[in-house]
Amino acid sequence: MPAYNERENVEPLLRSFARFIRERNLDWELVLVDDGSTDGTYEVAEKLKKRYPFLKLLRHKRNYGKSEALLTGARAASGDIVVIYDADMQFTLADAQRLVELLERENLDIVAGRKRGKYEKKFVSSVYNTLSRWLFKIPVHDMNAMKALKKEVFDKITLRKDWHRYIIPLAYEKGFKIGEEKVILKPRKYGSIKPQLIPRHEPLH
Repeated sequence: MPAYNERENVEPLLRSFARFIRERNLDWELVLVDDGSTDGTYEVAEKLKKRYPFLKLLRHKRNYGKSEALLTGARAASGDIVVIYDADMQFTLADAQRLVELLERENLDIVAGRKRGKYEKKFVSSVYNTLSRWLFKIPVHDMNAMKALKKEVFDKITLRKDWHRYIIPLAYEKGFKIGEEKVILKPRKYGSIKPQLIPRHEPLH
């Protein structure tokens, strides 16, 4: 879970995660990577760490971007499967579990979420995903929703700055098996939406 200036979301997120794994009897950990926040995100999480033993907390001294935060989190993760879950809590933990279960059941390497619901960046996201399918010829409709993947994928692909957007095409190019599952996207409750631009498609090699 990469987090940048998500102070308001930290406590409700940890509380929700604790309840979820308790009710479903899941042995999950939450790896939170504070990516150089300036609003006290790390300090809030650190104070709550004793209350939530499932929390693994890491920190970047400055903001390196989501790609580097994901790599830091993946290296620290104990499990063989990683779910990329944003700190704004717009996705549900129930859907995260469904992605993991599909990955295991179908022996896939990645399961990409396909967003369902109203959200502010829908048009930009739609244009970006359409362009990505045309360019990369990948049968996945949503490149940047929540996703579950085997940890080994991170060892086989190269993530440069802002290349978290390309995890699916990079993995597809390496021969990893990819599936897709619908996920609900809820409105953000706290904090501000980070700006999103349609990235320039750089060569992947």
